[in-house]
Amino acid sequence: MGDVEEQQESLPMSVYRFGEQSIISEIVMRRSAGGGRRAYLLTNKTLDADQVQQIHNTVTENGWQYVATEFEGRPALEIRGVGKIDKLESALSDGHFISGGYNVSTSDDTKYSTKEKLKANMLMLSGVLNVLADIGFIAYGQIKHQLKPEKQQWEDRAAGIAYFTGSSILALGGHGDKSDHHIREISIKLCEKFQQQGMTLPPDCAAQSFTIAPKRNMFGHIYNALQKRPAEIGNSITGTAGALIVLGAQKSEDKYTRITDSILGAATMTGGFGSAFVKEKAPDPKHPSSIGSWKWIQERPNRLAGYGYMVSSFAHGIETIRNMATAKSQYPNPKETKLAYLAYGLRGLFTIFNLAAEVAMVLASKGNGKGVKSDSSIDDTAFAIVADAIVRQPKEKQEHLITDLSHNFLANPEVLGGDAAAIEASLRERINKIEHNQWSNTQKTVAPEPETKTEASKPALTFNWQQKFNAQQAAPTLAHAI
Repeated sequence: MGDVEEQQESLPMSVYRFGEQSIISEIVMRRSAGGGRRAYLLTNKTLDADQVQQIHNTVTENGWQYVATEFEGRPALEIRGVGKIDKLESALSDGHFISGGYNVSTSDDTKYSTKEKLKANMLMLSGVLNVLADIGFIAYGQIKHQLKPEKQQWEDRAAGIAYFTGSSILALGGHGDKSDHHIREISIKLCEKFQQQGMTLPPDCAAQSFTIAPKRNMFGHIYNALQKRPAEIGNSITGTAGALIVLGAQKSEDKYTRITDSILGAATMTGGFGSAFVKEKAPDPKHPSSIGSWKWIQERPNRLAGYGYMVSSFAHGIETIRNMATAKSQYPNPKETKLAYLAYGLRGLFTIFNLAAEVAMVLASKGNGKGVKSDSSIDDTAFAIVADAIVRQPKEKQEHLITDLSHNFLANPEVLGGDAAAIEASLRERINKIEHNQWSNTQKTVAPEPETKTEASKPALTFNWQQKFNAQQAAPTLAHAI
């Protein structure tokens, strides 16, 4: 795509309209504040079940996920994991679902403010600032070694590597929208719940498409893991750096250095490990937390890391000021004095960038946890997936499923959380709509009655945890089964 298309995709919404001969009349691309993209397919035609099935197949064969929903009151097929429009356009064109040229219109009616974008990418911002700080500290170390060559302790070298690694993980993994990961986890739990109740979900059920991970190479799997839990992984590694600093400090001959390094190392270790292992919990508006309480920490576990790292940065700042004051006496040679000031200036910049990163860390959400939602679209997609699963079950079971999945699944903070009665009302409304939504194809696939549960009569297609980790092998099987 050219520069014009790239600029259009940077806006919150782009609409691609095709000619009358095209089966799909519109593709709407929506972009979240965190940069995530999802597509909505709309049509002005009445599609038969085979056409809808073929579109479903095309989506899953390309490693994307789908669910029947609505877009601005119109029946639509929501597709997640698509990335940019060009690959989606190519796949639909190859399947002859779109044809001819198209017109594009964009909208910034829902344009995200700078504040919203910063909030969605605060973890990444913290990582980027930390990386810049680490680069400055590396340069400081090199100049300091020129002035006073000395053998560096292995703990200090290892701590430097750990600091940089932790920061890089936050910068890489903190970027982007986390809603697709959240939706996949909800779908996995939904499939497990149906299995626990002895029910099957048809292969073309939307929940099944979300449980299958896209094909990835080794680096793709690593990047995916970093994106799912960037705060936990990054802060754990930074906490390890703190532990290494404490170990190295014990070998220092200077008492003052031994004390300050032990303090900053311990603060880093406590903040890093503490934030990594505390599960985030969405704030309860009815019962606000008090500053410093355990509930306050749970609402933003990254506060532990941010404030812990701040103690470390202040220790660095105090040491930098002390070194600046004694630079001339330490290095009387004019050339060495200049190098010393440059070195300590770099350490000062390191401290400033770190403090800015730590403010961002205090404000950043992990993007996962009890009732934590990285994007407002999660609720809508989750309701659509659950409604799709219910309408594919025999009629006599649907009433029980509506009540059970509203109160014991969607209302669970580990899934969405919220008022169970309101959730049930919304789910009933969604089910009424999805039964008349041609994109769901529910008229073609209703789950069969499960056979007696014996080893020989288990359903051919079931979901288990092996699928979660080995999904790339399961994907073609599902696509062919549909």
